[in-house]
Amino acid sequence: MTIFGIIWLTICFAFFVLPDIRYLTTLTILGMVLQSDNVITFIGNGVGAQIITSAIFIIRVLIEFRASIRISVKSAILFVPMIGFFLVALYSSWINNSLEARFLHLMQLLIYILAFYAMYIASRKLDRTSVYRMMKGVAIFCVVIGFVQLLITSNLIPRLDVVTELFFNDKSKVVYYHLDNYFRVTSTFMEPSYYAGFAVGMMFYFITFEEKLKSNLWLIILLGIQIILTFSTTAYAITLIVGVLYLAFIKGGKRKIIILLLGITAFLILYFLFYDVLDKVVFSKAESGSGITRYYWDQAALKEFNKSPVYGIGYKNVRGSSIFYSLLGELGILGVTAFFVVMASVLVLLVQTIGTKTRDAGLLGALLGVSGVLAAQLIACPDFDLCTLWIWYYLLALHIGTAPELERLYTKKSRLRFRLAHD
Repeated sequence: MTIFGIIWLTICFAFFVLPDIRYLTTLTILGMVLQSDNVITFIGNGVGAQIITSAIFIIRVLIEFRASIRISVKSAILFVPMIGFFLVALYSSWINNSLEARFLHLMQLLIYILAFYAMYIASRKLDRTSVYRMMKGVAIFCVVIGFVQLLITSNLIPRLDVVTELFFNDKSKVVYYHLDNYFRVTSTFMEPSYYAGFAVGMMFYFITFEEKLKSNLWLIILLGIQIILTFSTTAYAITLIVGVLYLAFIKGGKRKIIILLLGITAFLILYFLFYDVLDKVVFSKAESGSGITRYYWDQAALKEFNKSPVYGIGYKNVRGSSIFYSLLGELGILGVTAFFVVMASVLVLLVQTIGTKTRDAGLLGALLGVSGVLAAQLIACPDFDLCTLWIWYYLLALHIGTAPELERLYTKKSRLRFRLAHD
């Protein structure tokens, strides 16, 4: 067990016994951003705070709400597609005789799915204000660590043992914090594209709280600066995608003009101050070393897909440059279909907010966050069990459960509609 692991588990068990579940909920969300940390090492694999804290959270919810756990329609629209995806992954692993080899990966995915529903159940003891404050605290934490990480990896300040032990104790090559002369923001995440999914979503999450825009402006600006400093194709692409989605939802030409001007300003900063980087990660991405490597990954995934087009060669048995190519090889047509059903379930909730007179800002922000990470996965993040995605799913579950004005209306054709109200 690591030093971080001892500290983290001590806090986990202390919060576990507290009567107020808000503390353990906050710790679970915080644990999801600590992607570069291991709590323990199990069978040669590091186990992070994400899995362990999520599992502890599930147990706490089962104990506290054991008499009132039930499936509701408004949560099932997301939960059922997740379970469907897991069953496809389980079947593909079984049919390809890789169930034992991928058992831990499957358990990780199942824990995330169950924790998503546990968040929804636990939201009965929370309110929207506490959820908002919780996420603001986590966002500030990531921004602060992001700038500290940038100073360290740029060799502007020495590597501090306390920072390494507490936030970056995973020494593997995939953790970019351990590189020297590396001027890109990763914060507590392994690499820039993973942080991008969190940072972009957080920026728009706080933008949706229009009545708090003035007090959050400094945090939105800092998140925007860090998004630029990721120098990530994924970051810039999903900023554009989520920005377009947001513009489609807001009313008022003045706010749209402001956001468009901010976007143009960010592009001009990149173009004139960091053109070489912009050219490398955007304009000439396909010809770069990274682009060529990703091409070969995709070809390898397509090769495995051709061997078994229906159910693939097994969960986590091949890796493409994006989740689309990965799932083609891993789970075949069944897996790709299951993933797009998951995406569709999010888009259904997002589209349901169009045309409503009032909206729950947190719910809209969480939906935009999930949409951004799903888009990132189609671009360059090939793992469905990516912690960045499940941070947003957890937050979405909390906002669905803490929106008392979220009503379910049915037509005779059993179409689900939502009426969102914002106080």
